[in-house]
Amino acid sequence: MPPVTLNFLIINILMYAIKLLLYYKYDYDIIDYLGLRYYKSSEFHWYQLITYMFIHGNEMHLFFNMFALWMFGPLLENLWGSKKFMFYYFLCGLGAALTQYVFYYFSTYELSQSLNTIYEEIMQIQDTASRHHLLEKWNERANELYDSMIVIGASGAIYGLLAAYGVLFPNTYFYIYFVMPMKAKWFVILYGLIELFTGIFIEDNVAHFAHLGGMMVGIIWVLIWKRKNKTYFFTEM
Repeated sequence: MPPVTLNFLIINILMYAIKLLLYYKYDYDIIDYLGLRYYKSSEFHWYQLITYMFIHGNEMHLFFNMFALWMFGPLLENLWGSKKFMFYYFLCGLGAALTQYVFYYFSTYELSQSLNTIYEEIMQIQDTASRHHLLEKWNERANELYDSMIVIGASGAIYGLLAAYGVLFPNTYFYIYFVMPMKAKWFVILYGLIELFTGIFIEDNVAHFAHLGGMMVGIIWVLIWKRKNKTYFFTEM
C-alpha cells in the first residue's frame, strides 16, 4: 500500500482509539477540541480545519470512511504520486468544510440577524451594569447557537476520492451491495443526488453538504489538472 494512504489509515484508527481512551478513562471528549467548529463559535480554532478530518463519531463512521480510503486511495496515489494525492485529499477536506460553513451560514441567517439586532439594542443601554449583564446573556445565547455546529470525519475528503475515481474511470463497474453492477460515473452522480436530497429534506446529524462540497471540489480540481497538462496530471508533484 502506498505511504500516504497507509499513514492516513493508521492516523485515523489511532485517533479513534485515543478518542475512546480519553473519553472512557478521563471523561475527555477530543471532538470538542479537534472537531471543526463554526467560525463564529468561541471554540473555533484554525487547526480544526485539518484535525476534523481525523476524528470520527463511532465505529461505523470510521469503518466506512476507511474502507473507501482503502478502496480508492492506493489507486489514486499510485497514479498521481504521494505529494499530489495528499494535496488533493486535504483540498477536498477543506472544500467540504467551507461548503458546510456556507450551509450553516444560510440555515442560521435569520437567527444570526436577530442576535445582531439584539446586540445593537443592548449596546445602546446607558446603564453599565445592565448592559454588562445583558451582554453576558447574549453571549450565552450566541454560543448555544454556534457551538452546536460541529463537523467531524474524513467523509468530505473521501467523497473527493470517489469523485476523482468517477471522473478518471467513468466506465469502471461498481457492484452495489456486491450484487448490482453500476458504472462509476453513474455511481458518483447517484451518490451526489442522494446527498443533495438528504441535505435539503432530511434533518439529521450528517454533514451532507460537506460531502457534496468534497465531491464538487474534487471534480473541479481533477478536471483542471487534466486540462492543464495530461502528462503532468499522471506524474508526481
